[in-house]
Amino acid sequence: MNYKDGREITSQEKRWIGIIIAVALIHGLIYIFFIPPWQHYDEPNHFEYVWLTAHLNRFPQPGDYDPDFSRIVVQSMIDFDFFKGMGWQPDLSSTQEIRIHGLSQLYEPPFYYFLAALPLRLFNISDVVNQLYASRIVSLFFYLITILAAFGVTTEITPTGHPLRWMTPLALALLPGFTDLMTAVNNDSSAVAALSLFLWGSSRLIMRPFAWTNLFWVIISSILCFVTKSTAMVGLVCLPAVLLFSIIRGRARRYVWWIILIGFLAGVILIIDWGDAAFWYKSTSQREPTRVNNKQAIAGSHVISLDTSALITPDWVEPLFQPLPVDVARALHGKTVTFGVWMWADKPGEGRSPAIETETQSVSIPVTLGTEPVFYSFQVELSNDIYRTWISLKPGIRDLGGIRVFYDGFILAEGAHPTDIPPTFNSADGETGDWGGMPFENLIRNPSAEQAGFRVRPIIDHYGSKILGDETRPSLVITSILDLQASRDLYRISIIRIFRTFWGMFGWGHVPLIGYQPYRNIGILTLLLIVTAILGLWRKRLDIPWDVIFILSVIMVLSFSVTVVRGALYLGLSHIYYPVARHAYPAIIPTVLTLCFGWLELCHLIAQAIEKFFTGLIAELQRKLPSKLISLLGDLHYVLFFVFLIGLDLLSLYSISKYYGSA
Repeated sequence: MNYKDGREITSQEKRWIGIIIAVALIHGLIYIFFIPPWQHYDEPNHFEYVWLTAHLNRFPQPGDYDPDFSRIVVQSMIDFDFFKGMGWQPDLSSTQEIRIHGLSQLYEPPFYYFLAALPLRLFNISDVVNQLYASRIVSLFFYLITILAAFGVTTEITPTGHPLRWMTPLALALLPGFTDLMTAVNNDSSAVAALSLFLWGSSRLIMRPFAWTNLFWVIISSILCFVTKSTAMVGLVCLPAVLLFSIIRGRARRYVWWIILIGFLAGVILIIDWGDAAFWYKSTSQREPTRVNNKQAIAGSHVISLDTSALITPDWVEPLFQPLPVDVARALHGKTVTFGVWMWADKPGEGRSPAIETETQSVSIPVTLGTEPVFYSFQVELSNDIYRTWISLKPGIRDLGGIRVFYDGFILAEGAHPTDIPPTFNSADGETGDWGGMPFENLIRNPSAEQAGFRVRPIIDHYGSKILGDETRPSLVITSILDLQASRDLYRISIIRIFRTFWGMFGWGHVPLIGYQPYRNIGILTLLLIVTAILGLWRKRLDIPWDVIFILSVIMVLSFSVTVVRGALYLGLSHIYYPVARHAYPAIIPTVLTLCFGWLELCHLIAQAIEKFFTGLIAELQRKLPSKLISLLGDLHYVLFFVFLIGLDLLSLYSISKYYGSA
């Protein structure tokens, strides 16, 4: 079949996308001026990057700072009640340095900030709030590009006149959570647009006869994904498959699937390694496994080995930690526990023992390390208000460099056990034993490192940390996924939060929809749409361009998976971060396309059920009702689709106004 057969864009569809772009423009402008200044994720810090870009003769670097500008922004944040309800507020009368509240964004790539700074360079805008609005309008530009790309992708994979061609971009134009993010000052908007352009170009390259223009499109959009934000880099994973599908055509294209499968299996073999200590979460860059065979081992034959000269990524966490299972940690509230471990090193040095940590406590003791194992122990009375407990390895001798510290026979036991007498273990795994005449059950898992676990090979672990949020190492993520005893609550809450922020939670993720359980009702609908979309793919399996659907699906699954695991690192920190949907929004086109397709399939199933059980009534209505009314009833599901989106958006705007009106 010739590509153009059944794939043309009609003049009516062109008018539709023109109307949808106009709607998106108006809708975006509403959100730009409706959301109070500074009330988006890290917006003050993103805008600082924009402002510095506009006023320096170079790209800003981490550490750059303008005290006068920071004071103006903080004053504006105070004027717009940004700090209301936080229990504190910056004191501008202080002579101390005034910094903008939040995390610096100056480590991000400069592409978005260069464009967002153009209005500040080109126009004489004196008021800082108007400068903020001007930069928000640049984000609106990326919003419109994304909606146009959604139209482009759907026209490549659907026949002429298919409703998905207008439903998908319309849903993007009216989705409140998405519109809110895409009209904020942040580089998420450029990341979403970059990956959307990549998907559009990839669809064209695969579906159409080969053209150099489409190849250049894919290459340039891939570069844009690389220079915008790490969340857009998931597109690069699919680039080899896109190129294969574009080069190998006709009957030979089926061999691409074998190449992809073999490549995937080979990749897993090359990436995944074995040998780290199971249940111990790793942030160290050391090349050798954390679990090594050692003749000086106290229990069994293995110990944990930590290279104190290795870099830690990120540098604000400990190199190795183990969170206790949720139920175990909760059972220790207000109780006394005793901790112990054997430690030694390959060179003498002063350091610290591992620490027992909670949200409000961190207890360790100084140690003098020799080359022979020595037992160190201490007691801790845990607080009543804790939720989590974990063990962190804090060697405390990182500055000396080159020292390798060994740990074996970790023990955490409930109750007050003698700290001057080492325990005896009943077996090499160290799970039970006797301590000072009292039996104990060890609350630390794999305390003698006898159990090995998966890890990612060092070179992949290094570059993977450049892509994952907060420089988290893929090895740590794998450990957390395999350790659901400790991570299940994190992942459960993360999935719920991603779902809610996808549909609409505003501000810094703290302004919810109001009403009677709106998220539960939307959640039921979302599950229905996902299930019916899967059923629809099976029903139309012979008519679907599976090569493009494969690319869209991989990017969608990868984006949401990477987002869900984004908080794994925080299992070893005093505060937990639950990720939000903005990290997965680069995959917004395949996500919304899936939901819209699910809507059509759900309505198809409902129509089939009605036709089956009410055949006589339908025939009677067809005889008595005017043909125009019959046609309108046939399009009722489109009307309901539009009503749902408008209703959700109105509820969102009302929720925002109520929150900030009473805040």
